Amino acid sequence: MPLLAACGGSDAASVPTVPTVGRSSSAPSTSVAAVAPQPQTVEAARELLDKAIGRGAAGDHAGAWDLLVPEDQALIDRGDYVAYQRTCNADSPQGAPYEINDIRLEDPTTALAIVKVLGVSLPVHAFYRDGQWLTRLSDTNRNGVTVWTTARTCPTTNP
Repeated sequence: MPLLAACGGSDAASVPTVPTVGRSSSAPSTSVAAVAPQPQTVEAARELLDKAIGRGAAGDHAGAWDLLVPEDQALIDRGDYVAYQRTCNADSPQGAPYEINDIRLEDPTTALAIVKVLGVSLPVHAFYRDGQWLTRLSDTNRNGVTVWTTARTCPTTNP
């Protein structure tokens, strides 16, 4: 689902903790971000997921990239991520309604939500890093960006 392309990941244990010290328009920055810390609450995690899914649904792929964990940002720079989404998911429905049906904290730094979009319920994770909730690429989308950055072609299966 392209709306959830920037969200997800089925195995929270597979996401290593990488220190984050800033945000940039092309890759994780080494300067300190001037962003107030978010609370480590289920409500704050829900707010992040709502923002990330909403950006993807609206076609704001650059904005969705900004909410990715640093290790996913390191896989593809912001401009290439936008190009990938526009090229490989151009026929995906924009603005499809979604609903976060359930969300819980699995531990203080990991939230799991069940998101329903186009009649399908999917697990989506949020991760607390350096005072901010962030999301990660789905496993399918991680494969897609790898194919895109390597060969500038779309994967055979849409994320």
